[in-house]
Amino acid sequence: MTHTSNQPDYAMIASTVVRFGRFRRRWCCLEGMGRLIAIALGALLVWFLADWLIGLPGWALLGLFAAIVAAGAWIAAWRVLRPMLRLVRIKHEALAIEQLHGKLDNRVIGSIELGAEVAEAEGSGKPLGYAPVLVHELVAQTARTLRESDVRRLVDRTSARRFVAASAGVLLAAVLCVAFASDAITTRADRLGQAYAALLDSFFPIELRVTPGNRAVVRGRPVTLGVEVVGARQRRVSLVTRKTAAREEAITELPLADRKASLRLDPQESFEYRFEYAGRRSQSYQIRVGDLPLLTAINYELVFPPYTGQPPRSIVGRVPRIKALMGTSIMVSFAASTSLHPDRCSVQWQDGTRQTLPVTGRFGHFSFTVTRPDKATVSLTGEFGHGFEMENPVSFEVIPEPDRSPSVQLGIRKKELMLMPDQLASFAVPWMAEDDFGVAEAKLDYTIEPLDKFLTETGTRKGSVSRKYDPPQDLVKDVFSAVFKDAQPPIRPGEKITVTVTATDNNTENEAGPGQGMSAPLEIIVVAQDLSAFALSDYLFMDQRAAMMLGQLRTTKRNTDLLVSPKKTVRTQKEFAIDRHELKTNVAKEALGPATEDEAARYFLGLSGGKNATTRE
Repeated sequence: MTHTSNQPDYAMIASTVVRFGRFRRRWCCLEGMGRLIAIALGALLVWFLADWLIGLPGWALLGLFAAIVAAGAWIAAWRVLRPMLRLVRIKHEALAIEQLHGKLDNRVIGSIELGAEVAEAEGSGKPLGYAPVLVHELVAQTARTLRESDVRRLVDRTSARRFVAASAGVLLAAVLCVAFASDAITTRADRLGQAYAALLDSFFPIELRVTPGNRAVVRGRPVTLGVEVVGARQRRVSLVTRKTAAREEAITELPLADRKASLRLDPQESFEYRFEYAGRRSQSYQIRVGDLPLLTAINYELVFPPYTGQPPRSIVGRVPRIKALMGTSIMVSFAASTSLHPDRCSVQWQDGTRQTLPVTGRFGHFSFTVTRPDKATVSLTGEFGHGFEMENPVSFEVIPEPDRSPSVQLGIRKKELMLMPDQLASFAVPWMAEDDFGVAEAKLDYTIEPLDKFLTETGTRKGSVSRKYDPPQDLVKDVFSAVFKDAQPPIRPGEKITVTVTATDNNTENEAGPGQGMSAPLEIIVVAQDLSAFALSDYLFMDQRAAMMLGQLRTTKRNTDLLVSPKKTVRTQKEFAIDRHELKTNVAKEALGPATEDEAARYFLGLSGGKNATTRE
């Protein structure tokens, strides 16, 4: 047999062995892919379902996922990449065929090796140490055997088929999860990312900066709870709240944006809160919720000055203004709808001064004395202090009422009287005084003065009579009698008496002293004892019968000049001598005022019974 005749069998054996090697490699890669999908992806699905159904802890979630990834990487490298990168070596594949076939021991490898040597020797002309005929026969028989058998069947594909079928089922399950549970997949991815970030956070420092900390807010007004997580790698932070009166805690997940998170609340009751991140907790803070204070009740207790003798008076409820006597002490007590701050409640007066109010819980009070017109504005602050000031402060005006002076009236209706000296001895002055809180003293003052200083040598004289009343009386009716009985020197005709009655009240609080009231002055003109006085129809002390008898008398008009002798008639008095005295005056040096002249003229008219001599009201 020649070299050329042996060449096709040798090529057929070589090509068969190479095809076998490639076929076996393909199925190894296919089996590796099946293992990767069935094992790695299947384990990932189990991990996914376990976390979806029962919720794995972060460390378990991350640990299992890392194990699955590691296993998948090993399978991919050992079962997929290694077979794919493996070269098809003809001698190695020939041994594999012989091992799998069982009846070709050393025939395939011998044919390949010996056939290659014979072919090389024949081509170069070198002698061989063995018979080439035997080699050719071996190659021909091996080629014939390989043609008669399908060497691809020698590859066990059972395991590969199983893993491929399993991988198909796993792929189907994965496709269904993607189609119908995409949100769950996204959630698992987020949880996995958080678990990974938590793992990193456990190795690095984290700082939680919470705002606003401890805070008091008005009920219903918004408050924003915020946190800044310095060094955060996760995307969420937990807000844990607990109502003061409850034990249960509420957890709210907040997204982190630029490592910050916040939540706006409208609290209706007090609560505690804290933030948690990656197993770390911030300090617990408290949000205290309260109401703005409202004035629910207010009372005014008026204590009048002691001299008034009046009992205290209470006013209940809000009043826009309070009228009270000067010197009245007023205590204002009030109740609020909520507890008050002990240092932030005050009353501001009209001049800008501020008075701190003593408070106890919901109640408080303050006092002042009425001395001037004023205005009080009561401002209350809740127990939590700043920010809890009442919206509408309560204001009221204080209007002081002065103690009115007593009013005095004389019991004589006329303002001017004409009396004779003997009538003055029994002359009495009836009077009445009235005061809002009591008359403590009454005083009669009189002034005696001549109508004309040329008619009498006596000068001006003054006197007084006083009476005290204990206890003081609101209304006093009394009479000052026989006031001029013992006047010295005696009162003579030609003189005028001015009488006033002054009443003093019992006001001891007034800085200027007690109030006084004075009656209208009463003027008394003293005339001579003749019948001219009886001609006055309004004479006060005349008996009615005597007045009727004297009214029948006919009067004779006198001459006003006293130096001229009157005319003699049968009805006039007897003639009497008139003593003439030289009157030394300084008329030339002193000018008489019109008032003095009028008084003198009235006096003489009264003596003569003239019409113009009647009294004036």
